[in-house]
Amino acid sequence: MQEFFRRHPVFTRREFEEYVSRDRDRTKKAVEALLAMQKKAGRVVGVRRQLYVTLPEGVEPGLVRADPYVLASRMADDAIVAYGAALDMHLAARANGAGAGADEPGAAPVRADGAAGSATGTGAGAVGERALVTFLSNVRVRPADYGDHEFRAVGFPVALRDKRVEEHGVTELPRAPYAAPSELAKAHGPWPVRVTTPERTLVDLLDRPDLGGGFDLLWNKLPDLGRVDLDGVVAYVRLLNNATTAAKVGFYLDGHRQATGAQDGHLAALEAECPRRPHYLERSLRRSGRLVKPWNLVAPRHLLD
Repeated sequence: MQEFFRRHPVFTRREFEEYVSRDRDRTKKAVEALLAMQKKAGRVVGVRRQLYVTLPEGVEPGLVRADPYVLASRMADDAIVAYGAALDMHLAARANGAGAGADEPGAAPVRADGAAGSATGTGAGAVGERALVTFLSNVRVRPADYGDHEFRAVGFPVALRDKRVEEHGVTELPRAPYAAPSELAKAHGPWPVRVTTPERTLVDLLDRPDLGGGFDLLWNKLPDLGRVDLDGVVAYVRLLNNATTAAKVGFYLDGHRQATGAQDGHLAALEAECPRRPHYLERSLRRSGRLVKPWNLVAPRHLLD
């Protein structure tokens, strides 16, 4: 059992069942009893149904912090960290040079009672006082409130499902499953977390700014991604087949040419996909603004001044 916990800082009930049943068959009731015993002993805490975090021996439970992006990536078999959470992962990776490290903001402190303490970092936005960590999945997963984070599943865009290319623009970033204490984080090697690429993340957030804190925040935050593959951006926009999204991406790139390196060819390709009639930049926030050509978007004046 100790070997399993050493190798599985974060684990699913299925993984636990496979391990304890490797020598002999165990009933579902027996597996639940073993898990309950470990919970009572303070070795594991439940994040949500069938997902658990190991609390290593010899470490004060209140000091242990689990990485929210690792947790999000284990919420479903097909889970992919996306939207604002993906943006924060990429920005953290850029800041560290090689990948998301263990001592970054945004990790949820885990207590032995299964709760979590306060966390810094913006996550994918905010739900009340919680940071929203969003992931893509074709599985219906109930939102999970865990300390200072809310984990929420979002379905893959219909256009991608129809073309069966849901995993277009997906990569892996390493994350330490434990963020603290530092000696614990260093003792466990980084885990690969599936996350949308910077190119897809940029487009997804402009498509759904509500999942990244809103367009005003993204207008100033997305440039921190640096220069991404704009040919890949255009290709992904075409896959989504959404005229308003194409216009928003074009409007953003046009307004951040220096930061993004956008060329006339990229903008022309996006302009060709734009709507024929004016659309609001954020459909849910129909604020007065100014019509921006050639994008046919009604944008708030403060973004244009």
